[in-house]
Formats: sequence, C-alpha cells, structure tokens
Amino acid sequence: MTLQLRTAATQNKTSPADQTGGPDTVFSVLARHAVTAPRADALSGAGEVWSYGRLIAESEAVAARLVSLAGTDARVAVIADNHPLTCIVYLACARAGLVVSLVNSRFRQDELAVVFAKLEPHLVVTDAAHHADVDAALEAAGLVPKRAALERDASGLDSVDGWTGSSGYTGPQPLAEAIFEITWTSGTTSAPKGAMLTHATALYRAACEAELFGLGPDDTAAVITPLFHQSGIRNTVLASWAAGGHAVVLPRFDAATFWADIARYRVTYLCMVETILLMLERNPPSAAERDNTLRRVLAAGDPNVVRRCEQRFGFRVVQVWGMTETGVSTGVPRTLPMERVNMLRDWGNGAPLAGWALGDSKVRLVRDGAVVDGEGAQGEIQFASPMLFSRYFRDEAATTASFDGEWFRTGDLGMYGPEGALYFLDRIKDVIRRGGENIASKQVEDVLALHPRVAKVAVIPVPDPLFMQEVMAVVVADGAVSADELWAWCDARLARYKVPRYLRFLDALPVNGSGRVQKQVLIKVAMESGVIDRRAGKAASGEVTS
Repeated sequence: MTLQLRTAATQNKTSPADQTGGPDTVFSVLARHAVTAPRADALSGAGEVWSYGRLIAESEAVAARLVSLAGTDARVAVIADNHPLTCIVYLACARAGLVVSLVNSRFRQDELAVVFAKLEPHLVVTDAAHHADVDAALEAAGLVPKRAALERDASGLDSVDGWTGSSGYTGPQPLAEAIFEITWTSGTTSAPKGAMLTHATALYRAACEAELFGLGPDDTAAVITPLFHQSGIRNTVLASWAAGGHAVVLPRFDAATFWADIARYRVTYLCMVETILLMLERNPPSAAERDNTLRRVLAAGDPNVVRRCEQRFGFRVVQVWGMTETGVSTGVPRTLPMERVNMLRDWGNGAPLAGWALGDSKVRLVRDGAVVDGEGAQGEIQFASPMLFSRYFRDEAATTASFDGEWFRTGDLGMYGPEGALYFLDRIKDVIRRGGENIASKQVEDVLALHPRVAKVAVIPVPDPLFMQEVMAVVVADGAVSADELWAWCDARLARYKVPRYLRFLDALPVNGSGRVQKQVLIKVAMESGVIDRRAGKAASGEVTS
C-alpha cells in the first residue's frame, strides 16, 4: 500500500508546480507568498518578526553580499546555534543559486576539520560561540575561505545582520534541478557523507510533509531541535514556508518554558524526538499544557509513550520514518481514525509504526538478496522516490554502493504489518541512537583508539530511560589509565553527545573465529560489575592497569 498525497508536488515528480504550471525553486515559492500575502508572518526568533515581504527583501540583499564575497558558484557553510538569521542565509543561497551547508554546530574542532576538508567551502558563516573552533578547524584542514559572522560581535567580521539593508541580488534564478544543499549524515562511519539535494527535491519533500501534517497559511511551526538537523531547517522551516505558514526559531528545547513558548507564538505544529516527549511527561501538570494550540507533532517512539502524551496534551503524534538521504519517507495519514492508528501501534509490539510511503515514493523490504512481502515479513528497508538525495558529495564510490538501481539501501531493518504498514525495527549499521542523534560507534572507537594507553576498544549502546540509548566504551588498557583521562580525551575530540557516559575496563574483548569483536556478547553483560558512570561521579574509582 502506498499513501498517495494530493499535492502539487505529486503532480510533478521533479518538483512542485507553481500556479502557472512552471517548476519552482526554494526561493520562488516564498517570493510568491510575498506577492499574495506580503504582511503575513513568515519567520520569528531572537526578538524579531519577518513578514514574507521583509523576508524576501532581506534574503535578496544577503544574496547580493554572499555573491560579492564568494562568487556565483560558491559553497557556503553555516556553523551556528539556532538563530533566524541562519534561515535568511539559507534562503539567500536559494536565491543566488549557491550551495548551502548547515554543519553540525556541536562538532568539535577535529570533527569540523573533517567536514571542511571534504566540503572546501568558499565562505563560512558562524556565530560568536563558534568562531574559535571554526578558525582552528579551517587551519587544520588547510583552508582559508572567506569568513562572516551572523551578528556583529567582537570578531570584527563582516556580519549578515549588517547586509539586510543592502540592494537586492539581480542575477538569474537557479534551475529547479540545480544542487541547493549539502547536508551531512550523522554517520554510520567515522567520516560524515554530504548528501546533495536539488531545489526540486527539497520542495518535493516539503510539499509531501505539508500535506501529511495538513499545514497551511494559518499554521505556526516551532523549531525546537537544531536547525542543522533535517527536523529543523527542512521538516519545520521549509515545510512551513512551502505551505505559506509561520516558522518560529527557538534557541533550544527547554522543558521549563516549552508550554509558555507554545502559547506565546500559538504554535500548531513541531518536530520532536521521543526524549522530548518523555521530558514533557516529567513536568508536573499545568493549565498551560491543557490549554495549548498544538494540533500535530512529528515524532516516533514507543507506542505507550506516544499514546500517553496524546491523551495528556491533546495533540496528535504523526509517526514517520526517514533519514538524511530520504527525507520524511513514510507516515501515518492524519485522516486515519485513532482507533485504527492505535490498533496498528499495538500490533507492532513495541516496534515504532512508520506508516506508508508518501507521494510517488515506493518502499520495499529485502532479505538475503530477495524482496520479501506479506504481514510479518522483515528485511532491509529500501526506498525509491523523488525525495531521494542526488548523490554523496565527491564520493561516487559511496553513492554507487548505496543504490540498487533506483532503490536506496537504507541500512535500516523494517517489518510489514497489516495492510502493508511499515514498522521500524532496528539499524543494521553499527549506530547508536541517543536522544534523536545518530552516533557512529566506529567514530567513537577511532577516537579512543588514538589514546596511547588504549590497546583495544569496543563502543556499544546500552538502554536509557530518557535518551533511549546511551554510549558505553569497553576498553582494554595498555598501561595505567583512568576513566577521567579517557573522558577528557573524548571531550576534546567529540561532540558532547558522542562522549561515552559509561566506561568499562576488561582484560580482553570477546571475538569470533575471524577475530571480529562480538558486540552482542558485550551488550548482554554491559551493565554488570565494573561499570564507571560519569554522571554518578564514579570516575574516581582509580587507575586501571593492564
């Protein structure tokens, strides 16, 4: 079963069609809103509100400055915490035909250097909090691109907020099939891959999501996840803009102020991970949570958690499945009666319900090289769709390896339920899912293996009641080394969420006949004696000597 969405996008497999039948770009869609509803709210955040008219004017001005600094074929990287000016840079790149890349602002210097070395940006835009890390990472990568700041600060860099009153860009619009964005995978290997999206692909995703969630000009969508995530700039901001709605950029999720923020902006839609649902559940009941404007929430997770939150807060959780390369690929129709939805959730016996393919997309399950079908069938989820990324940036080998003809090999394990509904089971790849973030075990292992007193290491997931999974490193030491030393080593080289919470020292790692570490054996006994929990203050348990 495929869920057919009646959107402009599904009439045209390459991009949504405008009212005159021509293809759109990301910028031209919003420019049309600026003509039909110039005073309608388009963007809010940092104490400012942009109407569609103001948003288009300022984005054109920023586009002109970007081109003057970096040229018409530039790649522009943005490394910043959530701020509405990032959205303006994003839209300005769309206007000028530049390639934009929102890079994970939680990356440390070493991680940023890897991305920069691959991307080779012509211009890097940062906020004040990230100037130093970006400077060091660019030096490590041997790059000297143009630099700019989002806002005026002590760095003395030219700033985006100073460009918004300039003359607008007068160059041509890009083609719908031109590459618009490079977005970085969070990794099944130690090196992130840059997934390339065209204007047409970005708009097709946005149109399908707007239809799935019933978004329109009267909706306000709030960003509470990082903008560099798919759930931020694309699933929230771009989906809202495609529908003519209002996007609000909040600095971060804060459980203490969440309902006040929802009330302040009269938010009707947002994206969240299961961890956020659990944190909201922990809040004491309040009048604000009972009288809220949220109608629908994009989320996935345990069906019991989802049902409890729906009953308590009154919104409907629309469950989906997707990834960087595919976008939001499947979903549960909002028109499906809740009794039917809950039956399907229960049928999965804990496996998250992912729904059906959106638009003109197709899903299949493959096991041992053969396509499998029927209720209960399990296999790798493979996906074919206009939503798919074009290719990995400068990595043809990885691109070729990821496709079987038109089908993208996701590395996720799925199962069919009643009426062909898809359920997500697990990740075939060695990835830990912590609080909505994908963490490549290999990357953490590679960092720890560089420590001079680590002989061998295996990184595994362990269950966590709030983040779903936490990171544990099982270490075979080569000499005296403390847990504190290893944590400090990781702190300097990894984003904070990737640093192992738990450490365990063993004399040897279990291996199979070919010498491969048996991680399943470690997972089964992960929390037995000898575990050092950083949060519990047990790092002082002494040195470990091999």
